[in-house]
Amino acid sequence: MMQATDLPADARILVTGAGGYLGQALVHALRQSAPAKWQWVLTDVQAPAKPAKHANVLWVAGDLSDADL
Repeated sequence: MMQATDLPADARILVTGAGGYLGQALVHALRQSAPAKWQWVLTDVQAPAKPAKHANVLWVAGDLSDADL
């Protein structure tokens, strides 16, 4: 199994489905053990009502099959 230490310190992490209950819990758990320099791109068809607001987190609401996304 891959560990956080297996990725570069400046990794960019994409999480699809991050707006739902499980997605939000997953992102929260992953960020607990991730290096602070990691950049997070969180996507879902709709952002949660209270999306995480951190300098290294970007929320993208939309369908990944949309070419304009």
